[in-house]
Amino acid sequence: MVSLVVGILGSVTVARLGGAEVKGVASAFAAANAIGFMVVNFDLGQQVLREARESGGPGRVLPTLSKAWVVYSVVGAIVLLVGLVWDMPVLWLAIGTLAFSIGTQAGVVTTGLVGVVVSAVGAIMQQLALMAATLVLSAFDDLNTDTIRIAIVISYLAPLTIYLPFLVKAGGASKGGQLTPLWSLARKGSVWQVGRFFQMLLQKVDTIVVFTVLGAAAAGIYSVALSTAMLCTIMPAQFANKTMFDATAGGRVRAARATRSALLSGGATAVGIASLGLLGLRVLYGPEFVAAYPSLLACLGGAIAYGVVQVQTIVIRMLGTWKHLLLTSGVGLVVMGVSLLLLVSPWGALGAGVSFSLGTTASALIGAVVGKRLEGRQTFQT
Repeated sequence: MVSLVVGILGSVTVARLGGAEVKGVASAFAAANAIGFMVVNFDLGQQVLREARESGGPGRVLPTLSKAWVVYSVVGAIVLLVGLVWDMPVLWLAIGTLAFSIGTQAGVVTTGLVGVVVSAVGAIMQQLALMAATLVLSAFDDLNTDTIRIAIVISYLAPLTIYLPFLVKAGGASKGGQLTPLWSLARKGSVWQVGRFFQMLLQKVDTIVVFTVLGAAAAGIYSVALSTAMLCTIMPAQFANKTMFDATAGGRVRAARATRSALLSGGATAVGIASLGLLGLRVLYGPEFVAAYPSLLACLGGAIAYGVVQVQTIVIRMLGTWKHLLLTSGVGLVVMGVSLLLLVSPWGALGAGVSFSLGTTASALIGAVVGKRLEGRQTFQT
């Protein structure tokens, strides 16, 4: 519940102080960072957790990830240097992708080893850091489409102050063997890369399409609609995190129960958002963003479905294969891509919202079948 409130306040702070254009740039930048992360991630966080679960070596998780972060930093520095020399517009993308990668991987592994409470606190801290940085920039009259990127990068890194101490403690208290070398984990994770990339596009590409086709201001208004609808995924994310923790600890993964919990909690949140959304947009964001309400309603179905997809993804990555993930995310992305081509031109941002809902619902339906089968194949008990 705190995450719900803080998530709204973070979005409101950027939109109120920066306006629709700054909000649009912020959302497009965040989406680009998430997509860039999927290019360099190689599923390392999940691969480390999966192997720690199977081999009993959680003490090696942080050292292994630290090596990956060094590699990321070196590659990022090279990209920055090339961008400076050749005057290429990749500087902020490199910085944002680097910060997003480290923060996200640390959060995934901390959740798997320690539990859901720490990740929930980290999510709250991320939004608080975004608000604080935005307020400071605004106070100095320096909040614009360039400096908002600084605030976003700070928000990516802020939760590390929570995650790293727990990772150090978990590693020091554990007993167990050596994990596979980094390059081998990256090789194993690379087969998951396409499916995870498709899944990330499923969540981000609509914002980028609106930004490209309709402009920054339209993307800002649409991003408010989407981010408000995606509040439906906060509670389901906790069920997904609990599933990952159970699996990492060696317990039985109960896919059907977690899926039902995600669906019910997301649906209940959606009812409240639909009922109060128009008033909330007017009061919190101002008259400029009231136009986001139709798109908000269009996105709600997809937000509920994406909460379910979060659970299904954990089940697949812990119990299944990359082919299962490729199937669920690929079908959803194809449905969404075709819908975007057909609906954005005639319907604008509303068409993007409908496309998002159609794509994520298709992915959730396929994932429900796959998750049920994987749950039944488990050969271990608590």
